[in-house]
Amino acid sequence: MNKKLLLIALICTGIFITGCSNNQTIKPVSTNKISQETTNTAGTAKDNTTNMVNSTSNNSTSQTAAISTSENNSTTAQNEESFFGQWVIEKVVGYSKAGTYSSDDIKKILGKNLSFSKEQSSCFGDDISYLNNTVKNPTYKKSVITSDEFTTGFRVPISTLTINSSTVTQIEINDEKNSPACTFFIKDDNTLILYGGGTFFELNRVSK
Repeated sequence: MNKKLLLIALICTGIFITGCSNNQTIKPVSTNKISQETTNTAGTAKDNTTNMVNSTSNNSTSQTAAISTSENNSTTAQNEESFFGQWVIEKVVGYSKAGTYSSDDIKKILGKNLSFSKEQSSCFGDDISYLNNTVKNPTYKKSVITSDEFTTGFRVPISTLTINSSTVTQIEINDEKNSPACTFFIKDDNTLILYGGGTFFELNRVSK
């Protein structure tokens, strides 16, 4: 009788232990959580890539704009001559062997303004009336002449221009018909020597 009771007790104990063992299962990881974390990671990586692309694009645009501005400035500088601007006839600096201007003419000429640009140019020649004319779309012919060439052409030494040099840059301006409109010599950035009527006048810069 006691043996039967002991056997029944052992069987019950074994059943109880087996039941507890089955209840202790591993809790599965949520599939939704894994999917969400994967999506967030992929989204963050995508945003970082987009930001990098946008940043590179912006930098490229800025560099292109800078290059374009630099090219425009360079082109403008090439189209600008040092003698472009407003000038005033300041004084007489010399005469050639023969002239057409009287002392009264010279008094009227002094103080007159001349201007030179790519679009138009003032005129000056053997008669005071030239000062009333302008040339549209002038042609500027630049040449460097030696002291001997100057003496041969104007019958006076180059020192007449108050220029202490063996050469001088001459600018000849022609109109649309290729007729002479004005002649001057470059002394420096702020001083030109205007020639007309056998007389050399000094031009001083007013503004560029």
